[in-house]
Amino acid sequence: MIKHVPFLIQAVEGKGLGVVANCDFQPGQIILSEAVLILSRQETKTSDCLTANQARQIFKQVARLTMGQREQMMELHCMGEKTTMNVFRMNCIHVDETSFGLYLTISRVNHSCCPNSLDCEGPVKELRAMKHIKKGEEITLSYIVNNWDTQMNRRRELSYWQFECDCEVCSLTGGDLKSNENARNEIIKRDGEVSKFVTEILAVQNKSAFMPEDDRRLLQCQIYVNLRQMARVAEDRLDLLNKLKHQMMKQLFTAHLHCLLIYCKARAVGVISVEQADKRVLHHNMWLAPPPALAV
Repeated sequence: MIKHVPFLIQAVEGKGLGVVANCDFQPGQIILSEAVLILSRQETKTSDCLTANQARQIFKQVARLTMGQREQMMELHCMGEKTTMNVFRMNCIHVDETSFGLYLTISRVNHSCCPNSLDCEGPVKELRAMKHIKKGEEITLSYIVNNWDTQMNRRRELSYWQFECDCEVCSLTGGDLKSNENARNEIIKRDGEVSKFVTEILAVQNKSAFMPEDDRRLLQCQIYVNLRQMARVAEDRLDLLNKLKHQMMKQLFTAHLHCLLIYCKARAVGVISVEQADKRVLHHNMWLAPPPALAV
């Protein structure tokens, strides 16, 4: 019996090799799961260069690989001289807050600023579909954290990998580009306000025992006064994200979660009516709930 292969590694026009869907994927469905091959701890945030200690970590792990693994690793894309360190540097991705690493298959997934998949944190990464992916469609993910940023900032982050993205967002010109950039700037502005407000709510909720009494009371008062306004700002941000559609799929979960938290808080302190709050809570909770077939 021939085992079905959900994806293929094959040539993609203008990109070299890439990962292509060999079947249809539904939103939330696992495309692949892979353990990290080479892991390195984060030591500095001020330089892209690997330290001597990181180099030792990498060489020790490479020495333990099988011949087949080493061959596959050295076949990965590399700019300049194809050394172990250059291959690692060009193909390593974020693992968690303290480390980054190289994955043989996930490293083949090409970047897009409006990706159709999302990877989780951890040494064993799951790559999941963020939208419907059809058989034959290239699977992409974002190499950068803020793929929702403006074009100039995205290009600055992507310069580490020494390529210029030509995805559908980065290919925009003229009025379409200007409109897209304006929407992203408005999202960034509102995101800063909402994120700060949510952090304050969580601080009162989780750290009030460690806060001076006067500081806690002042923060609670500020939250109470601003709840209704911040609910509108959070909804405005969500509307802007939805206008950019699949470009912002990665940010929609957090945006709905923030709205849900704000409405729950507003209902708890009586800032808005129970009926209004329940209606909005239900709306955002339904969006956050996984489809029955994918729920775990």
